[in-house]
Amino acid sequence: MPVMIIPTVTLLIMAPIYIYILSYPLDWFVKAMVETLKDMSEVNAAFLGIGIGVLAALDMGGPCSKAATAFTLAAMAEGVYGPNGVFRMCCAIPPLGLAISSLLVSRSKYTKEEKEFGITAFFLSLAGITEGAIPFAVKDPKRIIIAIVVGTAVAGMLGMINGIDSLVAFGGLVALGGVTKGALWYVIDMFIGAFIIAAILHFTRKPAVEGDVVVDAD
Repeated sequence: MPVMIIPTVTLLIMAPIYIYILSYPLDWFVKAMVETLKDMSEVNAAFLGIGIGVLAALDMGGPCSKAATAFTLAAMAEGVYGPNGVFRMCCAIPPLGLAISSLLVSRSKYTKEEKEFGITAFFLSLAGITEGAIPFAVKDPKRIIIAIVVGTAVAGMLGMINGIDSLVAFGGLVALGGVTKGALWYVIDMFIGAFIIAAILHFTRKPAVEGDVVVDAD
C-alpha cells in the first residue's frame, strides 16, 4: 500500500488538479513575482532575502524549503537569478554553522556523537544539503532551529543586497562555479551566516553531558 497503491492513487487524483486547476493561478503568481523582482528596491530585496533564508532553514529540506526551491526555479525560467543564488547559498548555512559550532567554537557543548554529526554536516554543507542539520535539531530543536533560522535569514538578506546570482540548481561551495555575480559575497555571506549560528549556540547551549560526566573541550 505505501509503496505502490497510495502513491499511484494520489498521483491520479492530484495530477489533473495541478494541471487543469492550479497551474493557471500559479503561473500568474510567478509572473507577477518575477516582474516585482525585476523592479525591486534594495529594501525590498533585503526582505525577500530574509524570507528565502527563513524558508531554507526552517524545516531543513522539508516543504518550506521545497516551496522556496520552486519559486527560485520559476524565477530562473524568467531570467531572474538572484533569488536562486541566495537560496543555494542559504541551503549550505545551517549544516556549516553547526559544523563550525560543534568542531571549532563550542566543542564542550557537544557530545562525541554530536561532533561526529558535525563532521558529516560539514561535508554535506559543501553540496548545500541542509539536511545535515537535522541530527542536531532532533536532539535540541528549540535552540538549534532558532539559531539556524536567524543566521540563515541574516545571510539571505546580505546575499540579496550584495546581488548574488547563480545559474545552477544546487548549492554550497561546490556550486561556486555557477555563481555568475557576487561570487566573493556568496562565500563571505555564507560564512557570516554560519558564524552567527555558531555564536548564538555558544551562548544558548549548556555543556554537553555523556552519562554523568560533563564533556570537556577535547
